[in-house]
Amino acid sequence: MKIKSLALKAFGPFSGQVLDFSSTLPGLHIVYGPNEAGKSTTMRALQALLFGFPPRTSDNFIHQNSQLLVGGCLQGRDGKELTFFRRKRNKIDLFDLSDNPIDQSALTPYLGGLDKNIFEDLYGIDHERLVSGGQGILDQRGEVGKALFAAGAGLASLKPILDELDAEADALFRPQGSSKSINEALAHHKELQHQLKQVTLSSREWEDHKNALEEAVRKKEELQSTRQALETERRRLERLLQALPDLWERKNILGQLADLGSVRVLPCDFSETRISVEQQERDIRLHYDQLQARRHVLLEKMKGLSLNRALLDEADAIEELHQRLGEYLKAGNDRPQRNGQRISSRSEAANLLRQIKPELSLDEVETLRSGLSKRRSVHELDTGYAALRQVIRGARVQEEDAQKALDEAWSELQRLLPVTETSGLSVAVSAAERAGDLDREIMILRLEGEKAERECRAALNRLGLWNGTLELAGHLSIPLPETVNLFDDELRLLGDKVRQLDIEKEALAKERSAVKEQLLNLEVASDVPDEEELRRNRNRRDHGWMLLRRQWIQREDVAEESRAYDPGLSLPESYERMVSVSDHIADRLYHEADRVQQHAALKARVETIEKRLTEIGESEAAAQRAVAEVSRRWLEVWVPFAFTPLSPGEMRAWIGAFESLRLQVAAFDRRAKELLIKVSRRRELRKELIKEIDGTATEKEFPGEELNDIL
Repeated sequence: MKIKSLALKAFGPFSGQVLDFSSTLPGLHIVYGPNEAGKSTTMRALQALLFGFPPRTSDNFIHQNSQLLVGGCLQGRDGKELTFFRRKRNKIDLFDLSDNPIDQSALTPYLGGLDKNIFEDLYGIDHERLVSGGQGILDQRGEVGKALFAAGAGLASLKPILDELDAEADALFRPQGSSKSINEALAHHKELQHQLKQVTLSSREWEDHKNALEEAVRKKEELQSTRQALETERRRLERLLQALPDLWERKNILGQLADLGSVRVLPCDFSETRISVEQQERDIRLHYDQLQARRHVLLEKMKGLSLNRALLDEADAIEELHQRLGEYLKAGNDRPQRNGQRISSRSEAANLLRQIKPELSLDEVETLRSGLSKRRSVHELDTGYAALRQVIRGARVQEEDAQKALDEAWSELQRLLPVTETSGLSVAVSAAERAGDLDREIMILRLEGEKAERECRAALNRLGLWNGTLELAGHLSIPLPETVNLFDDELRLLGDKVRQLDIEKEALAKERSAVKEQLLNLEVASDVPDEEELRRNRNRRDHGWMLLRRQWIQREDVAEESRAYDPGLSLPESYERMVSVSDHIADRLYHEADRVQQHAALKARVETIEKRLTEIGESEAAAQRAVAEVSRRWLEVWVPFAFTPLSPGEMRAWIGAFESLRLQVAAFDRRAKELLIKVSRRRELRKELIKEIDGTATEKEFPGEELNDIL
């Protein structure tokens, strides 16, 4: 396995640090740095990447436990690579480049059976293990091979382990022993081999048994196929047996239908028509009975009275007026009670309707009648067909009798004096009474509508932000809750990213100040030489040496070049001075290697911090642009409302209040529509009543819009 890269995304003091170990050539990578540079932290990050984070860690002083993130790329012996990341979680802590979870077993081909303890012993040797290993070498007492093996394996001491292994081997096996585990296993193995020889079959016997088994399996399959076919036939016959009663009943019903012959198909409204005919039949029979009783009474009166032909000719009209007067007085007395019953019945009907279908009004209740009648129509038609034919025959006889009585009444009517026709007025009055107390209902609806409108406007004023009308509230398309949640998540993620970048930038700024202060202190203490200065002086020295070679060996004239090289000294003296300066710088670099290395490390760290701060600035700018883009799209969502929206979290509550307002507006609209329907109905009834009253030549004015005054 090769480690091609190690990414310290958020671990210890590191944020976004990547160590690239990839190379086309084989070799050894050395990660070096001064104390507290992060070498031990990097080793802990590598162990966390390969084997998981420990339950408790000291590397969360900048990044919280939930933010710790390390990644890397591993290459196996077959050349395959695995790039993954690991977070500090109890479960599902491995992820691929697309942040999809991967299983821990994906690392098995790359680790080669190593666990965390072996990895620490072989590859994670620190100062404490080195001290322990040195003590182990001293404890080996001259056994160089064992000591070197223990040191190479990272083991503290090999001797106790070897002693333990010898004791364990002696407990397992002795050449002449019989009670040891391996000796007992060998004896048991011999016994099993003897038993195996006794129970082993010859090839011929095995072949016979195999043929017998195959024949038995074939017969079993044939029997199973036969059994399945018989089971299928049995289930078919059982279904036929279960269907025989239904088939017999169907045959009887078909026979009854054939006996009926051609039957007329009744219309859908036959039930309502039948009820109406029955009501007319009852009215005719009642009228007939009344006529018979009246005839009997008149005959009795005629026996004891002298005839007054003029008054007698008006008998029917007088009787009719008398009956109508009684009906009118009775109706006047019963009217308050009937109105109360009507209002109570309407209230009960409204309550029942709200339980059955809340979206229907009481005026639309007739739409339910067809559904109820259809459910009972078949049963009613089946049971009432014969009775209806009998009723029809009786109705025909009664119709003939009623026609005769009607003809007689018509003859008597022709002999009477002309009277004012009030049948139309009676129908109009009946229709107005059936409509109920429309004046009171309209007044209640108007009061409720005004109250609902005030409540809607108050809710609109409390809502804020939007300045539209109530009529527009029911037609505006408000954003879905999922859309608001999406914007809320995007803005929250961007805000978290900006805050994390700010925290990282602040930490890097503090670290940069500290590193610059260390660098300044190092430079103020003494001038620190660097390799660049040594390289420049050596180049100048080599140039002087080339001039000397040309002057001494090739006998060239280099006077002009010598003056340009060093105007104050001759060429040999200048060359000697440059040799001395270069050697002095090299000696200082050798003697002050620690300070030079520290100076170089501090400068490299400053450059790394500056680079990371530049990247953070670019990331912040990108995040700000993303926030601006999301804010722009958020404003576009609310363009139809013509106001500047609040944050998605606040607008989520605003949408809930707006939905409540829309429900109130919808209820207000339903009341308004119901009010318009009742006002239109009252206007029609009022117009019809006035028309009929004018037809009776009664000159009377009816101001206003109420219906009760006319009634």
